[in-house]
Amino acid sequence: MIMRGVRIMKLMKIKKLFIILCIFVSIPFNLSMLHESSEDTYETKHSKMYEVVMNAPLFFNETTHWFNVSILKETPLYDFDGILIAYCFDLQNTDTEENAYIIINADDNAFPIVQYSPKSVSPYFHITETALYMGVGVYYYDDGTNITNILTGKTTVKLYDNNENEHIDNIDNKLSVACDINYSIAWDYYADSSNITRNTPVTVILSGVPNWQWTRGCSPTAVGMQLAKNIPTLTNSLTSSQIINRLADNMGTTSSGSTPWVNHGSGTAQFLVSNGFSRPRFSDWYNKSSNGTPLFGAANNPYSTFVSEINSGRAVSVGSTGSTVKTPGYPNGWNSHVVTGLGYSYVTGFPWQYIIVHTTSANDGQVYLFLNNNIVNYAWFIVRP
Repeated sequence: MIMRGVRIMKLMKIKKLFIILCIFVSIPFNLSMLHESSEDTYETKHSKMYEVVMNAPLFFNETTHWFNVSILKETPLYDFDGILIAYCFDLQNTDTEENAYIIINADDNAFPIVQYSPKSVSPYFHITETALYMGVGVYYYDDGTNITNILTGKTTVKLYDNNENEHIDNIDNKLSVACDINYSIAWDYYADSSNITRNTPVTVILSGVPNWQWTRGCSPTAVGMQLAKNIPTLTNSLTSSQIINRLADNMGTTSSGSTPWVNHGSGTAQFLVSNGFSRPRFSDWYNKSSNGTPLFGAANNPYSTFVSEINSGRAVSVGSTGSTVKTPGYPNGWNSHVVTGLGYSYVTGFPWQYIIVHTTSANDGQVYLFLNNNIVNYAWFIVRP
């Protein structure tokens, strides 16, 4: 599960070599990310990635005025196996000094934009250690001995297999999935700023959805933001801290911040009733199994359902999971997380769709996520008063 020191040392040596060879820019590199099936050279891929990075702000509502962009920091992102999976670029509008960040897929055969936040610096901006990325809102760094969750500050000692005294490497957390879509179209699309005048995205973002910092757990924080939007009178009588803490109590959130999937619906309803509000018409996962756990993935959670809820003025919490590796501090797995959906964005005629979320890291602001690439195993948690 955890990256091997030897592999990281090799990756860092490779990175240093390319810093020397490419005078004009530092280029993090990993040989495993080159695909033999592609006819592009490394230089072509690298150039295309930077074209996407520099043009991407123009394609998102909040940054359409970013005509002059500079890169403040480039951070390579690894998974727990030590594989380079993405790059995080901290950007700045040189005219206004506004900040944004974008996470770009290292796999040129996958969709380019993994995550985009148009109003903040990245969680990795001040990190000098090896940066790890497990999906939206799940940011870590590795100091060689411990792995620390940047969002919560919680540190966990690396795990070892007692039989072989090696790091456990049984996690599979790639940012891309097998599909029939040719994503070279997407790379070309975002690399050409003139496309913004020909294909205007359809974007809807709800107002009035608060952006709260992780407290007690991601589930009570995310659902709390959802309820604050869907039931506006909630915050007239309760503070954000009271909402989060009481939700955590009713959901059975543990001291480590983990909330059982099956408790979300009943816990939310009980919280509302016990605080003098009516029981909601619906408070549960959109699709769930007979034992109450959510059914994940696009087949069980249509994009159209998310869009319909947003169009009805209701925020949607989004649960995601993927890692089956567990530790005492993270009993649901390393990259299980819940965020608050407050909008959507798509381009008519192109096969990609974004949801816009608050990640429970208040610094992130509004984050655009590409479905079926960044988060594959996702589920809608819906509350209808």
